[in-house]
Amino acid sequence: MSAPNALRTFLDAHFTDTGLNEPYQFIRELQKLHPDSVHIPIVDQFFPIGQFLKENNIPVKGHRSETLTTYVQNSTGSGTNTERSVNPRDICGLTSFSYKGTNFLLYKVEIEASGGGCGPPGRQGATFWNFVYDKPAGADLLSADAVGKNLVKDVYDWMHRPDDNNIWVFDRGQWYQDEELTKGINSASWDNLILEESFVKGLQRDTSTFFSSEGIYKSLGITWKRGILLLGPPGNGKTESLKALINSTPQKALYVKSFDSAAGSEFAVRLIFEHARRFAPCILIIEDIDSMVTQHVKSFFLNELDGLVQNQGVLTIATTNHPERIDDAILNRPSRFDVKYDFALPSESLRKQFAFRWIKKARNSQSEVENLFARSDDEAIAGDIAKRTEGWSFAFLKEL
Repeated sequence: MSAPNALRTFLDAHFTDTGLNEPYQFIRELQKLHPDSVHIPIVDQFFPIGQFLKENNIPVKGHRSETLTTYVQNSTGSGTNTERSVNPRDICGLTSFSYKGTNFLLYKVEIEASGGGCGPPGRQGATFWNFVYDKPAGADLLSADAVGKNLVKDVYDWMHRPDDNNIWVFDRGQWYQDEELTKGINSASWDNLILEESFVKGLQRDTSTFFSSEGIYKSLGITWKRGILLLGPPGNGKTESLKALINSTPQKALYVKSFDSAAGSEFAVRLIFEHARRFAPCILIIEDIDSMVTQHVKSFFLNELDGLVQNQGVLTIATTNHPERIDDAILNRPSRFDVKYDFALPSESLRKQFAFRWIKKARNSQSEVENLFARSDDEAIAGDIAKRTEGWSFAFLKEL
């Protein structure tokens, strides 16, 4: 028996006999579907091939994947081992594109974990990609593989390019770069916020001091990491302060929208912190942490935040509208979120400053808006508004 056939026999025996290794099974069936092509499989939950192709203006064509679904089900569901059938929802899609003179087919397969509504107990979630392309004329096995591997390397090099300023966002189980969010952050400024000067300086100081103090942490034998919690009712500047803070800080920012993923929230949390450690020193932002860290995922989250793996250079900034819903293990444990900033409802003085700023905008708008103010004393108008809006947030004042 030849070496390749012996290896295939060994892998089949270990991965498809008594247990189901679905990524391997899918890859094997894809090789049957394209027997004369080169296959480069990538198992990576946040492999950013889509964004790479988009940013490099490479046209992508989508294809229907029912043929693949039927093929894999028929191939793997035969015989008596019915557990080997594949759920159709595992198939995500099929695209094609051309890169550096080679035409690629790209299969993306997302396998749901147990608890996702399908699959046998103990089923492990996974996302993998399989590049398929024709072997170049006259190429041997190594040089043929190199064509696909060079594409994968280009994607990872692009992903980690040092001059990249786009914000990384984690949502639905994967990381991607968000140009719209980046634009919003680039336009953010502390000058656009009405907050106490000491409050703003404290937040800026705690951020800049952390990133300039690596040597101090190291000399004391302390992990170079820190947590800051921004709390308070909605509409009082937490998100806008975060944007201004990111825009005024040279370190990369990673923004987490949710812990959702097809492979489960625990897997998502691991991907989030792995990505943060890869980009450290960086700011890891978790908005609405009270709704994200449920009892189900709490222990896993705490282990990633403060466990055996040291998050050197990671400043975690979380926000919450409901601090009373956060577990004490997160809220009050030293070294997790020891620094807290309370974005309380604005005082009368801040409400007056806020109203005065918007009155000036109306006066300068060169439109009918300026006629809404019959009186000429802007200070008096702002003072009157401030007195009559006790308990209002900045968001409500803006609507007024």
